[in-house]
Amino acid sequence: ELRLLYLIYIISSTRHMDTNNVDVGGILSGNWAPSTRTGKNMFLGLVQLQRPLIAIMGPLMFFAGMFLAMNGWPSPVELATAFVAVYLLTAAEHTIDDFIDVERDRVKWPRRAMPTGLVARGHGGAYAAGMAASGIALSYIFFNWQLVVVELTALGLGTLYPFMRDRVGYLSLIPIPALIGIGGWVAVSPETLF
Repeated sequence: ELRLLYLIYIISSTRHMDTNNVDVGGILSGNWAPSTRTGKNMFLGLVQLQRPLIAIMGPLMFFAGMFLAMNGWPSPVELATAFVAVYLLTAAEHTIDDFIDVERDRVKWPRRAMPTGLVARGHGGAYAAGMAASGIALSYIFFNWQLVVVELTALGLGTLYPFMRDRVGYLSLIPIPALIGIGGWVAVSPETLF
């Protein structure tokens, strides 16, 4: 996992400009979005809100919990469903953070999609709600209600995070990744959690 974090750091800190002068690394890490409003750029802004290079860590932590609970690998359908559901929830949480922190980001991260106006704040909130609802629905349909409780708890803590960060610091993030791993366990073996 440390190699993955290092790779994410390298990609996100390096400027990968394509032929249209788009900072691909900045979009994938959530730190840069185009400033002109075109259909393509608005799509890139929605991708930037997800922070894909960071959001990918959510499913990986979830898989670790699944693996520990099962003492082996889940079925391909469970893996694919879990990947999509947890990715959507993690991306939703990043978008919620940008929605809440839009004024702070105007100073700290002025090239993100909401501070630049590329994605309207209301549209970002609706986008986050849609991703979260989709992830919760997949979890309920393919796994169990206990997982939904864990995910809603993680979403709640993630929503509180921007307010707690300023009072407690970045350590207020720790329970959220822990809950993602617990969610993986609960998805496949809820009866053994306690």
